Amino acid sequence: MKSKRKTAGELSCGCNCSDGSRVSRREFLKVLSAGAASTMVLPELPGMAGPFTAEESATMVPAAKVNMRPAYHITSPRSIGWPFDPNGAVYWKGRYHLMWIQNPGRGWAHASSADLIHWKMHPKVDLFSYSGNAFINKQGGATVVFGGTTRPAISVAVALDDDLNEWKLVSSKTGHEANDPDPSKYDIWDPFGWHDGENYYAIFGTYPKRSKPATVWKSSDMMKWEYIGPLLSREMPDVEAFEDISCPDMFKLGDKHMLLCIAHTKGARYYLGQFKDDQFYPESHGRMNWPGGACFAPETLLDDKGRRIMWAWAMDDHRYRKQQTATGWAGTLTMPRVLSLASDGTVVIEPVKEYENLRSKLRKYENVTVSADSDMVLENISGDCLELMVEIRPSVNAPCGVKVRRSPNGQEETVISYDPVKKHLGIDVANSSLDKSIVYHTFVQNYDGRGNTPKASENLLVTAQEAPFELKAAEPLRLRIFLDRTILEVFANDRQCLTQRIYPTRADSMGVSLFSTDGRATFTSVRAWDMTAIEVLAETKEK
Repeated sequence: MKSKRKTAGELSCGCNCSDGSRVSRREFLKVLSAGAASTMVLPELPGMAGPFTAEESATMVPAAKVNMRPAYHITSPRSIGWPFDPNGAVYWKGRYHLMWIQNPGRGWAHASSADLIHWKMHPKVDLFSYSGNAFINKQGGATVVFGGTTRPAISVAVALDDDLNEWKLVSSKTGHEANDPDPSKYDIWDPFGWHDGENYYAIFGTYPKRSKPATVWKSSDMMKWEYIGPLLSREMPDVEAFEDISCPDMFKLGDKHMLLCIAHTKGARYYLGQFKDDQFYPESHGRMNWPGGACFAPETLLDDKGRRIMWAWAMDDHRYRKQQTATGWAGTLTMPRVLSLASDGTVVIEPVKEYENLRSKLRKYENVTVSADSDMVLENISGDCLELMVEIRPSVNAPCGVKVRRSPNGQEETVISYDPVKKHLGIDVANSSLDKSIVYHTFVQNYDGRGNTPKASENLLVTAQEAPFELKAAEPLRLRIFLDRTILEVFANDRQCLTQRIYPTRADSMGVSLFSTDGRATFTSVRAWDMTAIEVLAETKEK
């Protein structure tokens, strides 16, 4: 049934506004926004549905002109970042250091910040390649374990300065050695290192097409690595046989250990359990990505406040390389998220509090009732760089939620919904873009049957990302929605989070509306802020 459209003017509600913008960020955002400043009339855009009326054509801009670059997320400065894995995250001497695979060419880009908002670029670290992590060694120095200068290899480097600009290679395991087990028992791939007491440990991940187990290795000096055995004591029942363990990251979370990783086919996922006796004993398994989603290659650090902060690569594969080249860039990281463990064992996922400093121009509604099959447009809330904080009391059996990047006639819109019957949180992208070349698949990456992975014929198209989520008795739905041009992150009650890439084509796809189907929903609170840009200062050369 088609929803009946109402406007916020038909609602009984209040709206308070305040301007908290800052000149430096506004100027920075103005520069970022220049690419979306002009439009041109097009009879029909290649790959898009049509034909369009003159009015509709006038609202569109060609792919090369649309400003798809997020403003308050870290993005690749000037190149096609694929892959764009975050690596080497570490809190060091009062600064958050974050690195990522920098393409084209080998090496990691490097940025640091004191507050997660104002970043400065460091020199690219050409020594590093592929995936890896940073940790503090026994002597108190910053150390990086990475995928080696050639493959297969596992290499270790230590920092020579407090800015982490200069690094020295101390060892490199470049293949099978005399004391290693049979090569069928392990893979040299995606290492993760740490130290515990007098020993160093490393997890060697698994290449997605080789069907080998992830393994644990030990060293007293990071020069020679001794094989210990398989990482997992057992596999969990909801993990499929073709799922690899790549981009591993293991850490203490509450009274458990979390093994964060990816399957190349399914994206970010995690195990909860205990690491003891040099092996990980999983007790449960969870996901951070679902078919159609974009959460990939997570990386974490522990800061001085005791927070476990995570970034991930928000994959941009839905735009093909030709489109990425046309816009001149690709590569986006998620906003930083704080992971913790609730007393009942639930994984808590929250946006960092520092991002509240990016808010400006508050608008709010209170106690809005949306009747069945209605779609209520919030006329004073619009934009493509927003934070929305929404509390809803849904009916027992009616899906409800929020639509963003909505064109006036609903031709383009992205639908965020909660379904109390199916018990899932979803993002529907069926009408997110008029560009029909933008498609979403069941699997993040496709290897067409190699290494027992699914065949290409199984990689079906999807139009919505749906994650399991259920409200407790009498619990309201609390959404925090972060919209930043082409990336959408939705947090629900601090225990579920969806990462989605979207690519609207219309210049007027900026609207926000509330909706409910099959029953009435009460939106007890709706708050919206414009979000200003983070600052990323270019590397400065010393004279």
